[in-house]
Amino acid sequence: SDLQILYMNGSEIVKSTQNSTFDSNINRFKSFIGKSNWDEDEIANVDIDDLRIYNRVLNPEEILFDMNNGS
Repeated sequence: SDLQILYMNGSEIVKSTQNSTFDSNINRFKSFIGKSNWDEDEIANVDIDDLRIYNRVLNPEEILFDMNNGS
């Protein structure tokens, strides 16, 4: 299974695998940031300052370096 890790401000907050309930039942043609996959859920009331999505796994040191150096 693929490992998924969500970091906020350089700290790991969620770790999961593809087969977990963390992302089950999600239609990958309808994935959102700040909005649920389900219509009955509210849209997030947040300000997103910086968002990065990588096509490879970064280790914690790379996450912190990237966060602090703006690469």
